[in-house]
Amino acid sequence: ELYEKGYYLDKYFGGHEYARVLKEKSCFVAPEYSEELQVSELDASKHTKIYQLPDGNTIQLGNERFRAPEILFQRSLEVVESFNRVTGHGSSPFDDPFNLSVMITEVIKEAPTSLKEQLLQNICICG
Repeated sequence: ELYEKGYYLDKYFGGHEYARVLKEKSCFVAPEYSEELQVSELDASKHTKIYQLPDGNTIQLGNERFRAPEILFQRSLEVVESFNRVTGHGSSPFDDPFNLSVMITEVIKEAPTSLKEQLLQNICICG
């Protein structure tokens, strides 16, 4: 998402650390992704945050604050579809072993029957 705006954190020493901090301080999962996207298109300032980089430059984050984490839940988003076309990965979100929904489903399928209901009732995604 940051590359779309021309921000390349990997040019900084510790760039991955800066990306992690930005992610932890600013990203969020939108309860209703499509509604949040519409709101951001009508009023981009609602989601805008500005951060200062080590060299003094600033970086402005907008709707990528919720677009980036959404890929965990909707691997079929345009960015991932482009990646899949280039790499030859699965065309369906359920063909993708890295789709969060698929990973959770596979773990629960493998669990003993007596634990499945309890596992399903206690799914909590955070981070």
